[in-house]
Order: sequence, then C-alpha cells, then structure tokens
Amino acid sequence: MLTTRTPAGTLANMRGSAVAFAICAAAWSVPAHAADPQGAGAPPTAPGADQIQFAAHEHDLGYRAYVDKHYDEAATHFENAFFAAPNQAELRSAIRSRRDAGQLARAATLAAIGLRKFPGDAVTAKLAEEVIAQARPEAYEVHVVSSAECSVVIDEKIVVADRVKDFRVFVSPGRHDLLVSWSEDRSQRVPIDGAAGGSQTLTLDPPVAAPPAPPSPEPAPTPVLAPGPEQAAPPSSTPAASRPLGPAVFITGAVLTAALAGVTVWSRVDAANNPGPDTVRRVCVGQGESCPTFQEGVNADRRTFVLLGATGGVALATAAVGVFFTRWSHGDQAAPRGASVAPALGFGHVAVQGTF
Repeated sequence: MLTTRTPAGTLANMRGSAVAFAICAAAWSVPAHAADPQGAGAPPTAPGADQIQFAAHEHDLGYRAYVDKHYDEAATHFENAFFAAPNQAELRSAIRSRRDAGQLARAATLAAIGLRKFPGDAVTAKLAEEVIAQARPEAYEVHVVSSAECSVVIDEKIVVADRVKDFRVFVSPGRHDLLVSWSEDRSQRVPIDGAAGGSQTLTLDPPVAAPPAPPSPEPAPTPVLAPGPEQAAPPSSTPAASRPLGPAVFITGAVLTAALAGVTVWSRVDAANNPGPDTVRRVCVGQGESCPTFQEGVNADRRTFVLLGATGGVALATAAVGVFFTRWSHGDQAAPRGASVAPALGFGHVAVQGTF
C-alpha cells in the first residue's frame, strides 16, 4: 500500500509482481474484511487464484503510475485490483490516488465504501473520514436507502459493484442521472441536480415485478380423418361435338377410295393389254419412241400412276377423318342396338365394317 512519498529509487525496489500478489493475498486474509453491516449475513466469497493474480497485476500497474505521478491512471488500476480481490490496503491506495488527482467526489465515494465494508479497520476509517470531510464542501452527497438490495449507476458508470441496502455516493455539482437496479430486471431512474456542499436522501422501494406471462396454449391436434371409399372419376366433360363429322363423311370417303382403287386396277390391266408390249415391238420396228403405238402405251401407264396416287391420297384422308374427326357415338349414352359403322384400316386398303 501507499503510505509515504518515498524516493522513486526506493519505490522501484518494491514494485515486483510477486510482492504485489503477496500484498493482495495477505490483505484478503485479514478478518476485518468479512465485517459488512449491509451484507446479507453470509461471509463474502473468497476470490479465486485468477482474480488474485489479476489484482496483483493491476496493483503493480497502479504502483508504477503513482510513482510517475499519473494519479488518475493509478487510481483506475488500484480500483480494478480492489474490485477483483477486495482488501483494505488496495482501497486506501485508490482513495489516495483519487484525492491526489483532484477527484474528490470519487475519492469520497470510495471512502464511504471503506467505512461500510471495513468498519473495524482504524486506518481505513481515519483516511475515509478525512477524505469525506475534505470533499463535502465541493461535492454533493446522495444517501440511498432501499428495502431490498440494489446496485447503483451514475451517468452510465458503475458506482457500487455489490448489491446493498444502504450506501452513500458523492457526485460533482450539476445534473446527473442515477439508475438504481434490483433483481428480476427491475430498475428506477432518478434525476439529480446537485449543488456543492448539498446532500439528499433517497428512500426507494423496488417496483412490483411483472407477473410472468401465461404460457401460450398448445395448438390443438390436427384431426386425422379415416380414408373414405374411393370415388369413381367423374365422367369426361369433353363434349362429343369436339369431333364434328358424322359417320357419313367417312363412309363417303371409303366408297370413293374403293371406287378409285377399282378404276386403278382396270387402268393397270388396260395399260398391259392395249396396245401391249408385243404389239409395240411389232408395230414400232425402226420408229423409236416417236411411234404412235409406243406413245399410246406410255400414256396408259401414266394414267395408271395418276390413279394410283389419287387412290392413296383419298385413302389417307379417309383414314384421318375416321380416326380423328368422326363422331362414332353420342357421349356416355349406350350405343343403340341396331346398325353401327366403324372404319377398318389395313395394309394397302381402307374399308368400313358395321353391325346390323
């Protein structure tokens, strides 16, 4: 801890991390630390090894800064060390550093924490009373009393790290925003307009906790329906009028195809016999293709080919009419018992078959 302004060379010999660690560990073991009149009655939890090591490191940084007269920086490190592993010596170093930095309001707040946490430590009490007496003419004192343990934040900065029911804080003159927080996310903001040398007592009760939201109802189970009997597919709604031609058109085409086929057969027979190859060879000797008899045979063959092509074209058209365009029945009505006609297609022929 810091007690006197010794020369820098002497202080430098005392600033090892191991020495600082021993100071923090030894200070924690002092029984006076456990005396906290505003606590919950249970002794505070001892810091772990990591916290003590962190506190020792912060103490060493604060010591170096204080030797260099960087009092504000030193106070920050001493406070970090105190809140990591609370002990009287570390708190006294923080109070002196804040006082030497000219931050009397913060120094007095730390002094009030020392009086509350270590009432049996005479050295801490003496220093705390001196600093509070020095700060009162220049700072504004706020005394907070609550029926439940709470923590306080002033101007978005934590003032009291632990939860207590009765505590004092000091602020510089002017406007400030005090936030008091209780358990279950309950809080209350209090604006403060402080004047130098003034004081204020706030008696606060935690707001009533909001009742827990009722659990949302579980969604009703979706009913499972038993499979019903399979339904027959509805009859096709395609109107019979989509095939616009009646059987008569197909029958006419079939008759015409048969007639052309007969004429084609006759033409082929006639071309083979009139005049015939024997007659052409006998009559047209030495005349070549200009022979009239030869030309008559050529014309007969040409007529036969034309008739054959016409017969095939009519046959294909008749087949298309019968398959795609002829309405052979009347929708879903039962076919009448009587005459019925349907196309019959085969290789090289088109015919009509019917029942009577």
